[in-house]
Amino acid sequence: MRIRDWFASANRFQQRLLFKVVATAAILLVAAVGMTAYTIWVQQAGDTIPAEVVPEGPGIVPAPPDPAMEATKAIVKDILAARRDVTSVAVGIALSAGVLIAAVWLGLGLTYLSLGLLAAGMLAGAWNIASVKPYLPLVMGLLGLTAAFSTLMQLARMGVSRSNAVMAIARNVLAEAVRLRLSLFFIVLLIFLLAALPLLLNAEAPLRYRMQQFLQWGTSGSFYLIAMLTVLFGVATVTFDQRDKTIWQTITKPVSPWQYVAGKWLGVWVLAGVLLAVTGAGVFMFVEYLRSQPANGEGEAYVTQGGSISEDRLLLERHVLVARVSRDIDPMQVDEEQLIKNIEVKAAQEIERVQGAVGEAPIRKDELVAKIKADVRKMVQQQFRSIPPGAGQGYQFSGLGAARESRAPVFLRFKVNAGSNDPTALYRITIRLGNSEHEVKQIILGQFTVINLLPEVVDENGTVTLDIINGDLDTGALNPESISFPPDGLELSYSDGTFRANFMRVLCVMWVKLAFLAMLGVCMGTFLSFPVACMVSVAVFLAAEGAAFVQSSLENYWTEDKEGKTLYLNIVVSAIAESVSWFFKAYSDLRPTTKLAEGLRLSWTEVAGGAAMALLFTLILFLAGTISLKRRELAIYSGQ
Repeated sequence: MRIRDWFASANRFQQRLLFKVVATAAILLVAAVGMTAYTIWVQQAGDTIPAEVVPEGPGIVPAPPDPAMEATKAIVKDILAARRDVTSVAVGIALSAGVLIAAVWLGLGLTYLSLGLLAAGMLAGAWNIASVKPYLPLVMGLLGLTAAFSTLMQLARMGVSRSNAVMAIARNVLAEAVRLRLSLFFIVLLIFLLAALPLLLNAEAPLRYRMQQFLQWGTSGSFYLIAMLTVLFGVATVTFDQRDKTIWQTITKPVSPWQYVAGKWLGVWVLAGVLLAVTGAGVFMFVEYLRSQPANGEGEAYVTQGGSISEDRLLLERHVLVARVSRDIDPMQVDEEQLIKNIEVKAAQEIERVQGAVGEAPIRKDELVAKIKADVRKMVQQQFRSIPPGAGQGYQFSGLGAARESRAPVFLRFKVNAGSNDPTALYRITIRLGNSEHEVKQIILGQFTVINLLPEVVDENGTVTLDIINGDLDTGALNPESISFPPDGLELSYSDGTFRANFMRVLCVMWVKLAFLAMLGVCMGTFLSFPVACMVSVAVFLAAEGAAFVQSSLENYWTEDKEGKTLYLNIVVSAIAESVSWFFKAYSDLRPTTKLAEGLRLSWTEVAGGAAMALLFTLILFLAGTISLKRRELAIYSGQ
């Protein structure tokens, strides 16, 4: 039998129903046995918490329980219990089994088995080659991600296999995605970079920093690549249809404009969903693998010489791989009556100065007063966040009653700015929380510092008071310049959810954002040429993503000089920037990847609000694209 005949026979065999049923049962059996064995092994592992020795004997009175000590023990026990959590392995086994079963029912069971055996043989042969061994994880990652992408693409094609115009167009878009060099370039680049990313992490860095770097690069990098692919491919699939005149064959079926736009959008969105699912699964599985590695101060994961937990492990489990709720400081309470008087005086002076410069030209007094009022309030809050050398300032955090009740650790996170934030300068500040003893901290300018606290720092009213002195209270040494905290540079946070649930919410938000971007590209392609549509679509995408950054930058963008004179050009720039950032505020404020990397909770309320706004934009673009396409004469025979 020739090799070609043998392959044909094997292909017919893997298409049989009996083979698919038996192979599925075998995969499920192997997965169940593997999961059971791992669970038994984990449950048999001994506790890493040393037993507490309680003195006994006549005349010995047990010491009363110390609330702080009891809270510390509870935190340690809770973190060490994560070592017995089998959820991550169960998810990994379930995902792997799901991909294999899907491959079997797609008629690719023996194909994947052969490729897997070939890859295993090559890896076994290269295992003892020192120059090749460091790159084996890259090869394994490439193989796994490529196999998952191929399987999910086949499933996606099956999902849009219904016989109607919208599904048919979406199916053609998916087929076009693996043929077009533009989309193929992004797909290959995405898979390669995600597989290579673990090799770029610094093995000597603390585990929590490596985890944050991987989460930030893995999620945000993947999203931006998928987003660029979504926008550009959405433009290309419409404009290339018009350039190559293949749209004639579609519109004359007949297919209505709304069906054409909906089909193109659905195909691009499904492609983005496939890539997001592949990268999301890859990121999640490597995060769980990295979590099981030893942190700083550990001989093995979760185990230290003293039997407790290291600071690196504590911050990883309670500050990074969680869903934290953060609270900023309460704003400074101002005398509204006096503030209004000051604003009126300043407004009168400004109006008089402007009238002297422009004569009898009309002045928008209401807008001028509103602008002055906003600037004065901003200046007051900035002064509240600034502390001169040797001086002190008191702050208060409210709404932390849930943190006290949860008995979870509380984290103080702050960033100090001074002058030009010289990276070589070390400042010493004195911190006191509530009625506790003060503590002197040496900090690096422009970088976040995290201090872990016990939940007892929160009082019965759910508030925490914080006093900060710009200097060393013990030695009397002062820092050379005033210090200040940016708007997001002073917060208290506590855990209020799990990382895994937060990760799923982040993926949901990212997919909804991709729905908007897919429709953006398709809509622009209906009435613009390819280069112009790409330029406009990318500009809108960058404006939407950067809206939050622009909004925060406006906090330090002044419309007056040091003498109090209005800078009219700055007012125009500020008005344009505020308008753009306001329009995309709901889209940009979600910040799913940033919140995930920082361990901040993305609530379902935020998800619903952002999703509603993104879907509203999508609907508006859909209507615009449909109207644009309907007004164009794309399928009229010219006679030539």
